Amino acid sequence: MLISVFEVLPTQLSVTIENAIFEEQKEAYILYIGQNYFIKVNFLPENTTNLSFTVTTSYTKNAIEIQNDVIVAKHYNNLELIPIEVISNANPSVKSCFNILVDYSEVIEPQSISFLEGNASELYVGATKRLNIAFQPSNVSFFDVSYETLDASIATFNKGIIQAIRPGKTMVIARSVRNPSIYASHEITVLPLPQLEDFLVSNAMTLVVGTSKKISITKNPSNAAIDTTLFTYQSENNEIATVSQQGIVYGIQPGKTNITVTYDQKIEKQMIVEVIEKENVSITDIQVHFKNIVSVNEIVSDFINLSYLPANATSLGDAFEFIPLNFSDLSEEEKEKFSQYNLEEWNTNDLIEYDANTNQLNVFNHEGIAFFKIYHLASGIMSDLLHIEIHEILPIDLQIYQNGEELSNITYLQANTPTITLFVDIKQAQDATYKELNWELIPIEGEDIARLELTENGNQYRNLVIINEGVFDIKVSICTPILQSHIDKTIRFYVAHEDLSIFQITNIEDASHPEIILNNYNMYKNTSIPLGIYTNQNYTRLLLQYSSSNPQVATISSDGLLTAKNCGSSTIRVTNLYNQEEVCFQLTVYNRLSLAESNTYTLSGNTLKKIGENKYQFTNGNSISLTIHYAEDATYKSVTFQSSNEKVATIGADGIITPHQVGTTTITVTYTDGFSVETPFEFTIDLKIVKKPLITDIQSFTSFIRKALGHFGVFFILGIFSLFTYALFFKKRQWLYSIPIHFASGYFIAVLSEFIQLYVPGRGGAYKDVMIDYSGYLLSTFFIIFIYLLIFTCKYFIQKKKNKPMPLEKEGAES
Repeated sequence: MLISVFEVLPTQLSVTIENAIFEEQKEAYILYIGQNYFIKVNFLPENTTNLSFTVTTSYTKNAIEIQNDVIVAKHYNNLELIPIEVISNANPSVKSCFNILVDYSEVIEPQSISFLEGNASELYVGATKRLNIAFQPSNVSFFDVSYETLDASIATFNKGIIQAIRPGKTMVIARSVRNPSIYASHEITVLPLPQLEDFLVSNAMTLVVGTSKKISITKNPSNAAIDTTLFTYQSENNEIATVSQQGIVYGIQPGKTNITVTYDQKIEKQMIVEVIEKENVSITDIQVHFKNIVSVNEIVSDFINLSYLPANATSLGDAFEFIPLNFSDLSEEEKEKFSQYNLEEWNTNDLIEYDANTNQLNVFNHEGIAFFKIYHLASGIMSDLLHIEIHEILPIDLQIYQNGEELSNITYLQANTPTITLFVDIKQAQDATYKELNWELIPIEGEDIARLELTENGNQYRNLVIINEGVFDIKVSICTPILQSHIDKTIRFYVAHEDLSIFQITNIEDASHPEIILNNYNMYKNTSIPLGIYTNQNYTRLLLQYSSSNPQVATISSDGLLTAKNCGSSTIRVTNLYNQEEVCFQLTVYNRLSLAESNTYTLSGNTLKKIGENKYQFTNGNSISLTIHYAEDATYKSVTFQSSNEKVATIGADGIITPHQVGTTTITVTYTDGFSVETPFEFTIDLKIVKKPLITDIQSFTSFIRKALGHFGVFFILGIFSLFTYALFFKKRQWLYSIPIHFASGYFIAVLSEFIQLYVPGRGGAYKDVMIDYSGYLLSTFFIIFIYLLIFTCKYFIQKKKNKPMPLEKEGAES
């Protein structure tokens, strides 16, 4: 029977990226850094015979890596669109193009950076120092920094390393590339190298005739700046030893001499040099130097070199004999050292060939250990047993793949996973001389978890059949049979239910239209919302745990009810406890600032009169009260008041407005908590204080009567008695002294009486009252003085009239 087979070419293909989110606005798949994404291709017609394809991109940066049908998201690329093209291998005209973006699953912006070494350092010229940078928070998404220095002639700053150039001060700066406004500075003081204070040389030196040694100099301090041209060297006896200006001593003939080392003609040291005769010293042992580990098929030139003991032994020749030995030629003690290897299979001549004429070793294509000894002809000394390990060339690495995707060291499978095919990629297999692959399944937890089955594709393939839940290792290795050189790769498999790992937090207050919460979310104080999750992942297990990093700001119940408590910030996390996968967002809680719409404030008090919109008038001497009305849903109920003219009126925190004099002022009311709003809410009230009518305030009038007639009258009488007291008791020639004492006493008593009132409840002293009291005292004094002067004047004129001479006519008549 003849069967005709036709190749069916594809006419169309469609591409999807598994586990990737398609952003419709940007028309691109979003790939998160550190994750691998499998490309799934569907061909039409369905009976297409060649389903192979090639994935290419014109993007040249290293944001992604394409591995067959897997895209590996590696580095952030500032959200540049990366074009991907999938081409059918059977029909290159059939292709599909799409874009991808590489992003962080959670972007954490840097807030600040600092140097772990502090803010300042001192370095000597030529020294280097590394500065280490710390980001806050420590898990930021962007670690790139740029380095700069204010004066590169003093110190340079490259890749975190400071290089001191010349003395001086400068500043080095590390700046965040993500946010250049965030930087850390470090002051560098470069100090000049210290001057040489002293130096040391060894006390003695011994050398053989015809040899040389260099004088070793130790500086003090060790980093002192020196000029080597300022060192001078002088031998006391050049016939025994000479010394060059580079400090190299040459032995001329046996004897002792002194070498003087001088620096800058200031510091001088001496050492004793002993030159000894070169003697013929017999060889007591030989040392064989060779490459003892080689690879198969390797050719080693200049294979054997000899040295002799003691070091000053006289060699009469380097000729030697190479003596190969088989494993069977070894003593039992020597065989015991290599008992872990199976060395009976090959003889040394089957492994290597040594050419004594060219001193070259040829290695054959067999693994094993070749034994030999060296016989030195001149001294007749046989070396100890020597050996060469000949190793197979192994591949450099083993990688295990499933469906074209490399498996990570830890792989999770579902218990109901169908049979999967594993493939081992042997890296650089073409250069390897041994690549026999071994498979091993090692149970860790559980019984009868899985088994490996052979396939028809060769030893690099195995079918893995999952049976039960548990943990096991798949180990693939290449191990040589004799020396047991090996490489291996182990993958640990966890077989369990598939736990939820890709999800987003949502606000499910409106269950029909849930709101996805990404990075930041705002709430008002004393409000609550229910949280849930959204995912397009097929999973079998989840156990969600909700948590708040700051319970003082917000709390969240076990069923996801989020309640805002106080103003501030908190990180809200949702974690699947089965696999510790979590998603979080930053919650900020604000106060709801709201005033009553219809009646924002109330002014109350005597003589208050509204004269316009937000304009009022009241009488001086009457306090009024300002009350603010808040909305019912306001969570912050506090305002601040300010008077534009405090000489006219002041307002307290309680809203009491106290007038001080006639005039106008504006009261500004500010409503803000300093956190919830950027621009505070303000409104103003204009006030006019007018003069009060005469004697409208009974209390003020009675106070005036008390002070005017009470205090004034008492001090009026006190002034009379005080004046008469000083006038009566002082001698007349000292009477004038009593006048200043009298005035001072009255003022002192007036001040004292008001001072005492400061400590009387309900009363208070004032300087105005002092002057009222003292004015009564002064008035009585001036009144008495006026009466006294009036009486004195009257007496004076009466007496003067009595003493006036009478006319002569009248005088004669009387006689």
